[in-house]
Amino acid sequence: MAKKLSLDEFTIGLAGMKKYGERGSNRSTIEKMQKFISRAIDIELTENEKKYLIGYYIGGNKMRELAAENNVSVANVSKTIRRALNKLRARSVYIDLI
Repeated sequence: MAKKLSLDEFTIGLAGMKKYGERGSNRSTIEKMQKFISRAIDIELTENEKKYLIGYYIGGNKMRELAAENNVSVANVSKTIRRALNKLRARSVYIDLI
């Protein structure tokens, strides 16, 4: 099984802002980031991108498990997750503006 991440770990890692986590408890900043990324996931990603991204990072499923459940290739799952992450990373540059 893939490593299961907490929503905090996923959000901070995706935003590329480890500095927020290293400063100690900066809960309000992390909560703003989570709201921003959650909204970006809802708006920017396709249903498959959401399903695979959440299943892999938050659910801790392996790509081959997601592929088997959805009757697609592992390469398709991998490519879809990569595309979703790229979309979210492109949006994460705006997190400092909130």
